Amino acid sequence: FKRSNAGMFDIPFLIASSVFSSVSALKNFTSVSSCDNSSRSGFTIIEQNKIKFVKWSNYKTLEYANEYNTSMFRTSKNGKIVVFNRESDKTDNKIVVLGNNGKVKYEVQYKGIISDIALLGRHIYCISDTTVSLYDKTGNLLRDGSCGYGAIRFSVISEYALAVITDTDIQKTELLAK
Repeated sequence: FKRSNAGMFDIPFLIASSVFSSVSALKNFTSVSSCDNSSRSGFTIIEQNKIKFVKWSNYKTLEYANEYNTSMFRTSKNGKIVVFNRESDKTDNKIVVLGNNGKVKYEVQYKGIISDIALLGRHIYCISDTTVSLYDKTGNLLRDGSCGYGAIRFSVISEYALAVITDTDIQKTELLAK
């Protein structure tokens, strides 16, 4: 491992399989912050300002690069959602939705500090400050609801309701139509 100047590590990834007679280096990725293997067709490498999807079958790599830094990555059965923001301005965000195959479905600009984010169907759920919001794929606000101070994470209960985890409890939040 080699430490990069951004505090992350340069890591050679190794793939071990009973199909191969030995362990072989697949690729070197730089500034890796996380790895996700929730897709059956491949895995995702999260780097400082890139997302790389590597197919298991042929190790072909799809890459999405951004001038902003990667700040959040979540997966769902509908795909992957990534938040990129400026290191100097956490309120200047680009939200990118990827399919399970690693291809970009759409991108949305967002102003505000994002505490948590989720993808369900064609909707983006987001906590910013004291509000939980529901957006469509073009970034239009469809519904929102108050979640109070200290909201850290959430889980989607139904299309218009969330369980919001705060510093001290878990509360149900209904999203009201705009």
